Amino acid sequence: MTLLFVASAFVLHAGAGSAATAVHGSDHVSVDSCGVGDTISPINIDSQNTVFELDDTSMRLNYSTWHSSNLKLQQDAVGGGIVFEFQGNNGGGRAQVGVRHDDMDEYILRNIRVRTPSEHTFVGRFMPIELQFWHEPTAKSDVLVFLEERRNVRASLDNASEKIALWQEQLQLLLGEDDVTLQRLYSEDTFLEAAKQEANRRGESVLEEVTGLKSQLKHIDTKLQALVSALERPRSLRTVVLSIFIHASEVAGTAHPHMSNLIAFLKSATSETNGHGEFSFLSFKDGPKDVASENLLKAYFYHGMSTGPCRRVSWFIASDPQIAFGRDLIELLDTVAQVDTSVLEKLSNGRASCRSAACLMEEHKLSRHIWWGGAVTTSERAQPALPNTMIRSVAFNVEPFLQIQSNLDSEVLESLSWEYVMFYCAAFFLGSLVMLCTTFAMCSKAFCGS
Repeated sequence: MTLLFVASAFVLHAGAGSAATAVHGSDHVSVDSCGVGDTISPINIDSQNTVFELDDTSMRLNYSTWHSSNLKLQQDAVGGGIVFEFQGNNGGGRAQVGVRHDDMDEYILRNIRVRTPSEHTFVGRFMPIELQFWHEPTAKSDVLVFLEERRNVRASLDNASEKIALWQEQLQLLLGEDDVTLQRLYSEDTFLEAAKQEANRRGESVLEEVTGLKSQLKHIDTKLQALVSALERPRSLRTVVLSIFIHASEVAGTAHPHMSNLIAFLKSATSETNGHGEFSFLSFKDGPKDVASENLLKAYFYHGMSTGPCRRVSWFIASDPQIAFGRDLIELLDTVAQVDTSVLEKLSNGRASCRSAACLMEEHKLSRHIWWGGAVTTSERAQPALPNTMIRSVAFNVEPFLQIQSNLDSEVLESLSWEYVMFYCAAFFLGSLVMLCTTFAMCSKAFCGS
């Protein structure tokens, strides 16, 4: 199933390093930036202060293996918060980014990180929670698979060589056996017929082996071409992080329905492991649910940098934040605080002695630079403000990137219906006829002119 988070404000962050680390002062929340000029990160997401350019890149999320992998929970020592690591080679699913299939880059979902407050600002404010979905490029696993297939082909070649050697021995037996042995075992005709049948059997086996090797080599050649094509695009080797901003709403009917399931899952996984051991989806059979994608139409993209250490990254940004009920956010924050004891201090900028998120809300100790919910004017802009930069507009894709055939071969023809074959043959015949007539007319004109 395709899990498309209709993230009203999410940032797709591609980079191999960790994102910026939040630094909290006595009266504001700030984030260390990385990079200079057009590549500075993190940034403030505000459509009022950006310059948009059209971009034909699109992205697709396919988290089909989300529920088939256990999670390991631990504290995020780099950026704060907690980290859920997907166990298993397939991770939690795939993300695809590209223009078409032949330049589409694919990434594996490896972990989910819960950051409180957010690392990036939205319209100048920090958000209570930023969920980050970290993906690694499939190029690494593709190379490992390629090497394994190469080893299998090598073993098949050795097997084929042994069969060919046995076949040659059988042929030598047919051609070089002396009369004494023939008279001792069989009559000559009987022996030759039996040896011929055995040689034919071994020959058919060798032919099947060679045919299989031909198919395997063609498959490896195709995968090698795809790997080379991906390696020619440096962006395909970067880590991709999908961040979702979440804030609160207490008004019935305004919260996004799927957020309750997602937050319930995060609370359950955090409480069950409490930072130790693994979480099994068997104990949480109901969610999180896949969500519809009607509202996910476009995102924004720009080139930037990530910290720890600074590396070039790519960001995809959608327009609005996700909305959850305040009580759900408070319960999630308290659950996260059991693993990372610094969460409450970050949310209050060290100004409160509260031991729960509910206490922070009741005593109004939540940082005034965090947009908890309601009107955006109820919170203040973060100081110092994060920079704005040029952002490109891109589309989100709900359908798979279709592979385009680059050439017409026998396998492609076999997959076509007879009507298509007739159409191609007719088009080829008519084209040849037109070319022949044109050539004849040009020759006639030249001959008559001379």
